Amino acid sequence: MAQPLDQIDLQILHLLSRDGRMSCSEIARSIGHITARSIRYRLERLRTKGILRVQGQVMPGALGFPVTALILVYTEPGKAAHVARKLESCPAVTFAACQQEDNLVFLQAAASDLPALDSFICEQVEKTEGVQQVTRTINPEIIKDPSAWQIPEQAVTPPFTSS
Repeated sequence: MAQPLDQIDLQILHLLSRDGRMSCSEIARSIGHITARSIRYRLERLRTKGILRVQGQVMPGALGFPVTALILVYTEPGKAAHVARKLESCPAVTFAACQQEDNLVFLQAAASDLPALDSFICEQVEKTEGVQQVTRTINPEIIKDPSAWQIPEQAVTPPFTSS
């Protein structure tokens, strides 16, 4: 079930999406009419409910891994979860998910160059037990990444009004 947010929660989330290092005091000053203590309480509630996770984001390109690709792995029936779990531990893999019903594994991988990416696919992905076919596409220029997602208004609880 969706967790309702109020306007203050929404403002907190918007501020943190722009700068995840903002202190509770800075957030309180930006919003106004709320204390840093209230912000701390709200942040803890948002984290506890699984709405917010604050973490650093490592940029593979800045570390010498500028080539990223989306890799679609077709598996034998019933093997998608096994294949995904096996491949998620590979250092090149930055994201792994599976769709058991369609026997699909979705990977994102980072590499130093195209030959390194192709080597990873040929030597590790294609040789994984249960893999039938692999396709890949080099990631195009990223226009919007998940950190830029804006919370839709329907996630916000309307303010209480008396009748």
